[in-house]
Amino acid sequence: MSSSQGAAQRQGNGGGSEGTVDPESTQTSSSYQAVRNADFILSCIRIKLLNNTLDAALLPYPGDDAFKKMRAEMNDVFVHRRRGEGIALVPLTPGANVDNLCTLPANEHLGIIRALISHRLPALLPNLGLRRRQFEHERILHTFDILEKAFEQAKIKRPRACVGLHKFPRTGLTIQLIKMPSRETTLGMTIRLRQRYEIEPNAKDLLDRRFDLRGCWLYDPAPDAHEKWIGRVTGIAGRYVVVEGDQGVRHVDPERYRIEARQETLRNLLGQFLRPSELNDVERAEQQLMASVFSGDGYLRKLCRMSKEFRNRGVLEAAPSMRFQFTGLLDAESRVHVQRLPPTRYCFRPDRSAIHTIPSSGLEQYGPFQRCNDTPRILVVHPQEFKDEIKMFVERLLHGGYGSGRGPMRRGFLHTFGFTGAELQWAPVVYSQGASAEAVCYRRAIQDAWNQSNRPEIALVFLRDHTDETVLGGPYIISKAHLLLNGVPSQEVRMDTVRSHQAGLPYILENIAIAMHAKLGGTPWTVLSNDSSAREIVLGMAHAEIGPRFSARNRYMGITTVFSSDGSYWLAASSGRCAYEEYPVALSRSVTEILARLKHDQAWRRGDRVRLIVHTRKPLKNTDISSVIHAATRELSTDICFETACLTVHRDHPWKVVEPRQNGRNRNSATNSSANTPTRGERVPSRGTVVHLGARQRLLCVKDGTLMLRDTDPMPQPLRLELHKHSTYENMNALTRQVLDFAGLSWRSSRCIFEPVTTYYAHLIADHINHLSTVEGWSDAVIDTQLAGSLWFL
Repeated sequence: MSSSQGAAQRQGNGGGSEGTVDPESTQTSSSYQAVRNADFILSCIRIKLLNNTLDAALLPYPGDDAFKKMRAEMNDVFVHRRRGEGIALVPLTPGANVDNLCTLPANEHLGIIRALISHRLPALLPNLGLRRRQFEHERILHTFDILEKAFEQAKIKRPRACVGLHKFPRTGLTIQLIKMPSRETTLGMTIRLRQRYEIEPNAKDLLDRRFDLRGCWLYDPAPDAHEKWIGRVTGIAGRYVVVEGDQGVRHVDPERYRIEARQETLRNLLGQFLRPSELNDVERAEQQLMASVFSGDGYLRKLCRMSKEFRNRGVLEAAPSMRFQFTGLLDAESRVHVQRLPPTRYCFRPDRSAIHTIPSSGLEQYGPFQRCNDTPRILVVHPQEFKDEIKMFVERLLHGGYGSGRGPMRRGFLHTFGFTGAELQWAPVVYSQGASAEAVCYRRAIQDAWNQSNRPEIALVFLRDHTDETVLGGPYIISKAHLLLNGVPSQEVRMDTVRSHQAGLPYILENIAIAMHAKLGGTPWTVLSNDSSAREIVLGMAHAEIGPRFSARNRYMGITTVFSSDGSYWLAASSGRCAYEEYPVALSRSVTEILARLKHDQAWRRGDRVRLIVHTRKPLKNTDISSVIHAATRELSTDICFETACLTVHRDHPWKVVEPRQNGRNRNSATNSSANTPTRGERVPSRGTVVHLGARQRLLCVKDGTLMLRDTDPMPQPLRLELHKHSTYENMNALTRQVLDFAGLSWRSSRCIFEPVTTYYAHLIADHINHLSTVEGWSDAVIDTQLAGSLWFL
């Protein structure tokens, strides 16, 4: 996030008022009353085209250099590159000279019109001060400082040193093509509400104010800067700042540079001049301010006000031949555009006789789906000074017996998962200052306690509160690497987790126990398949990066496999991974290996239907899909019916779904019975709500009020599912249901995650391999041998 150049240079419009992010948040508009009766509302304003035709010239693509020249020189013509090898030229003024101009049907060229309106939006709405940011237009409300209002609401005087630290409301606007069932394809503008962080003083000014800038990122604000990102501040040397970046460690003049404005950076700077209680009060006030726009009914009212504001703009002219206007919010009707999926069914017996819709309750009632070794050997690596606390924590984890007997894991890890006992080995770690020195102490403690003839099967590693798990060469990554190289998965626990409030401790212990059981090779539960007519293999792919922050980075791709068997989905205990550049080959290899194994294990016969589904966070290329199909057809005989579906699971997008008649829940009752009682999940659709955005797109709501922690939590982001056009299996209803079920197949916790386990686990694998590869002597060959049956990456 870049910093501002001073209050005098800021742009934006709108006013501020006490105690709210939006000046009109306390007013009730007629548009709000209208949408309160709708089934569902999307974060999108409809666009009505007032012309049935568009004057444009369609030409072959002239090449990159000629295309760039046309865009630079033809100021009165919109030059747009179409999909394929063509361009479109749209006159923006009546006298613009465009050869081969023709009249095109508007409804057949909505892609051109979408790009045209997006291009013209800043000029058509000049008072909004829109700036183009990648695929959206951004509006920043510089006249309303959220941080300043939070100090006022918390009744805390803002320290003089903190003047110039800002948080502003930020709105992203994106023109979209909209395809919904029973409606004509049209255009709309999605709305995305976020915050922008700014630090106005330069690094020297902050140092003069006695700020400690260690850990902050330094950048050059000059537009023509040869080197944009300088590095992370590690210390001060006289009048210079010591930074570590892509060019190593060096000394730079702080007056030339600024500090990157990130949420954690602002919190760190504020915490240097506020007492902890004051900082908490300011953050609570900020949460309340943001809830008036980002959460529940406040979010719906904000959408209504923005819809009214754009509707009042009247008729706008994108080009002489194309006028349009904003109408109202995009609604979705039940049973036409929306469906509700039933709850996920969790299975705890191979014969499917033990089914439950809540994982923790199913574990308590039935035990795990698949058990493992009767008496696990557990190595406990712990800070020496906290031995007594940790012994009590481990006792509660293994045997339960805490509190009033309510909540999960009452009987402890051993009884719940069917173990007869546990052999504990203790490895105390002496304290040493500095991450590297502390890492050495952890490794030495493990070596001193190691007994090769009685090797542990899992390790519990307790970390001190100050441990930064992201630091390369720190105790977290060094101890994990050392244990994995010896074939032992580990479960890390921070001391602040050990000291958690008693009310939340059972849930923490449950999460640790589930992950430990999976790392030991057990299966806590599976989910039932909803289609028994085909044998399904689902591959998940996601990548992670590590290395210099603003230059070339190491990228790994993780691959996760889930397959159906006897009506249930099974997670394969394998950790596919590769360098990012090699993923097309690795994907084909994974397809070949899993098909060969399942073909043998499940005895596939003539006429069997085999379905390969690929989940990715980013769309696959056409060539990647072709290679997968080729690998599969080479492995399978021609008498087996083979289908493919490539589904992109988008997590970062501007769409949100609002249910105006959803009143939310509070902690004491299923529905809100008091207007003064804070509610969670107000206006949030229930989990499993699906909105149709066309034949190949769905919005899937995976988080509802039951999974929200606070009433101030923002409106949840649904998953946007997009099916690749070259897929041969096109049942989006079944594919969407599968994604919902797979969000409940994670064994890192009993709570559902907010994406399918296929992509989530793939990312965990890639991220761990990335960090482990920085450890001297690391080899991931052990993952395929001694750890082949363990989900070591949880």
